[in-house]
Amino acid sequence: MPKHATASSNSLQNQVPGTDTVLPQNLVQQLRLKEFILDQVTDALFLMDAQLCFIYVNNEACRALQYSEEELLDLTLADIDPDTTPHMTRQYREQALTGGHVTFQTRHRRRDGSLFPVEIKISNVEYEGQMVSIALCRNIANHLPSDQISQEHLPLQERLSRLAEVVPGALFTLQRNQLGHFSMHWAADKLVDIAGCWPQDAQQDLSALTSCIHPEDAKAWHQAGVKSAQTLHPWHCEFRLTHPLHGLVWLEWRATPARTPQGNVSWHGFLHNISERKQHESRLEFMANHDTLTKLPNRTLLTDLLQQAINQSHRSGSLLAVLFIDLDGFKPINDQHGHEMGDSTLIELAKRMSRLLRAGDTVARIGGDEFVILLQGLANPQECEHSAQRLLYAISEPVSVDGHQVMLSASIGIALYPSDASTADSLLRCADEAMYAAKHNGRNQYMYFGNGARPTSCIDDNLMRDLRQALLQEQIEVYYQPIVCLSSGKVHKAEALVRWKHPHRGFVSPAELIPMAEEAGLIHALGTQVFHKAVQTTLKWNRACPDGVLRCISVNRSPREFRSHDATDHWVTHLYNTPEVSAGMLSLEITEGMLLNNRPEVLAQLELLRTMGMTIALDDFGTGYSSLSYLKKFDIDYIKIDKSFVLDIVDDPADRAIVESIIAMARRLGIKLIAEGVETQAQAALLAAAHCDFAQGYLYARPMPESDFLDFVRATETTPVPVPSLLHHVHQT
Repeated sequence: MPKHATASSNSLQNQVPGTDTVLPQNLVQQLRLKEFILDQVTDALFLMDAQLCFIYVNNEACRALQYSEEELLDLTLADIDPDTTPHMTRQYREQALTGGHVTFQTRHRRRDGSLFPVEIKISNVEYEGQMVSIALCRNIANHLPSDQISQEHLPLQERLSRLAEVVPGALFTLQRNQLGHFSMHWAADKLVDIAGCWPQDAQQDLSALTSCIHPEDAKAWHQAGVKSAQTLHPWHCEFRLTHPLHGLVWLEWRATPARTPQGNVSWHGFLHNISERKQHESRLEFMANHDTLTKLPNRTLLTDLLQQAINQSHRSGSLLAVLFIDLDGFKPINDQHGHEMGDSTLIELAKRMSRLLRAGDTVARIGGDEFVILLQGLANPQECEHSAQRLLYAISEPVSVDGHQVMLSASIGIALYPSDASTADSLLRCADEAMYAAKHNGRNQYMYFGNGARPTSCIDDNLMRDLRQALLQEQIEVYYQPIVCLSSGKVHKAEALVRWKHPHRGFVSPAELIPMAEEAGLIHALGTQVFHKAVQTTLKWNRACPDGVLRCISVNRSPREFRSHDATDHWVTHLYNTPEVSAGMLSLEITEGMLLNNRPEVLAQLELLRTMGMTIALDDFGTGYSSLSYLKKFDIDYIKIDKSFVLDIVDDPADRAIVESIIAMARRLGIKLIAEGVETQAQAALLAAAHCDFAQGYLYARPMPESDFLDFVRATETTPVPVPSLLHHVHQT
């Protein structure tokens, strides 16, 4: 508020600061002579200029309003009188000019926001064309009978304050001016309990209250107020608000509008907390639309969600798949072990299926041991098949309940929109028929509806069971393949490679092992064991070579392991718990596809591992679609040139040109090069001539168990691997 006047020691000024008003000197002198007498008056006395600014206040005025003199002279009549408008005051003053004085009743607001009734007598002093208004204000609260004070003689807000004490919510009065600005004129003290906002703060600036309304609800609240102002219909809305003590709460706002004589709109309203009611409504709605056992959507909600998915697929032109799932052999569990075990099994399987879904997909339980899954936004049927296989694997994993292990399988029927059906009911019916076909054809498989049915069995149950057992008993082995420095012949790096020797089948190919572990949900357990063993091996290696040069083992990570932070968090925790191992002793190998996905959760995990000191190597470079921008963006430390380019580097000029280009590009970016699949001295010589840093392949060593690997690297400390002769290479070419 702009300063209108500044005074000290009840002194009067000739000119009122902030205005053009200049008081005559003789009038000022007369007023000064009377100043002492005026301060003895028991009523509050104010002198106002033509702009209704205070130019003098006596001691009683300061005491009654709880302001200092300097603070009070900084205000206007409107600041202490919430009921009397400037227009009304000017009318009273004009009446005083013609009738000597005018008397009326209103209310004054103290500094703490409290109100009290006053009787005001306004007189005017006019001198040489300038007018000064003298207002004598008397507190009449103690001069009226108590019954009259509590009823018609009390101002409206006083009556509201008394009413507010006995109602559960917070009463308020609000106004919207002709410029569309909302302001709160009064609010009950309970506003701070209901909304966490002090009434004085809301009266000073309504945004103290409205800024706490949930962003999704604030616009609707404001629009309802504008509509109420335009139509004079009640203003009613419900919204969420962030309470400083209670967090997010639900409030109900009800207000009745009226048009003021000045053309504004005012409301008398009521605000109260409806969080408990909302929670009750939410529970009822949830119970009506969800299965009470698994908490999954029930058939009612599924039908609505399926119709929404159909509409979305129709607009986007994408495929929609409905998977109808029936558990094989579930009935004997209830019959033999009781419904409690059956219920626990259903709850666990519901959680597994939910974890496998993408954001936007739906799993519902429609009764007994039957579930339905909606897969939206599919580009082709193969995406659906991938999900169906994962579901079969997840369901076939044992379920442990009270010391018992339950083994189940599932029959899955698939119907596609729009090729199989176009309505929700018909899609469910088609998927149901396909499910029965899968069950009749041997179970533990999925089938499509119609002539295009394609039965697909789960992976070998016995092999998967053996893999799970091997992980439990830590029978997984890790082999290590040395990586040789082409300039020195020394071995300071190696790659960890997983190996599983099946008791009957012998070694299972990594090309078969990794996909099986991914589909069976065992990839995290497999990756963890490989990492733990690689940590122990690099520790032994570095202890055996205490020359200050770090030896580093690289570990591969499947893209599946980046789908959650669990594996990365485990790596970080394991390294913290193994302080003698430096993160620089380990490197992470990823594929080009990881960079192309550009998913924030993947990038965050890579950044975390780099921050700890691990280096990042890009495997099989050249087989994907990496670009220079990706290499710069992700701070790649090593590029591994795919062996398909190295294989014919001697005889194929095109492959040689590609490899040389990759090396030149990487060197400009400060990235080290590792050539994979090096099998001949001629290949090694060409790579060395092109300034490739490292080589890995059968020319130097095949992957070997830990003990053989440690013997190999110890030997290279004294007798490095022979380095290819560049002069011999040049002479040959």
